Amino acid sequence: MSDEVAGPATPDRGGDDAPATVLSVRRAGERPARGFAKPAVDRLDLRPAHGAAGDRHAGTRRLREVHLVDVARYGLLRAGGADVADGYLGENVTTHGLDLLALAAGARLRLGATAVLRVTGIRYPRHEDPATDPVGLSLDDDGVPVGRVGVFAVVEVGGTVEAGDPVVLLAAGSGALPVL
Repeated sequence: MSDEVAGPATPDRGGDDAPATVLSVRRAGERPARGFAKPAVDRLDLRPAHGAAGDRHAGTRRLREVHLVDVARYGLLRAGGADVADGYLGENVTTHGLDLLALAAGARLRLGATAVLRVTGIRYPRHEDPATDPVGLSLDDDGVPVGRVGVFAVVEVGGTVEAGDPVVLLAAGSGALPVL
């Protein structure tokens, strides 16, 4: 018997039935001079009650241990004229095939063979009311994202994650995601 559940009501499968996957993993030991960008790495070591080993945010933010962004968010930025590369939004994990913003609070995801994350909230950098712009995403004059960027999660079960790994929805969760 599988421990997987049906995907969220609004999956982003890119027009196909391919499984959700990790496109890239990222971490940064120091804050970049401008923006939030983190460089890609070969693998990410996720640790319970800590986050991504070696990342500047690891161990410092209780509900914000790991930041995940669906690659479709970059499509919104580029459609609006922004010249941004994947990783610009400061995520630890870039995914494809699962609408992360459609997940409920407490949704559980398995990344790779063993890592399990629990989704805790929406990343909304300006901390304005996301109800005023529920789906949009743009950059302000300083290059700071405005809108729903991605989701935050905590690590429940540690593991190593790398590009190409599967992303599996283990539990759907319930309730709206808070802004963190």
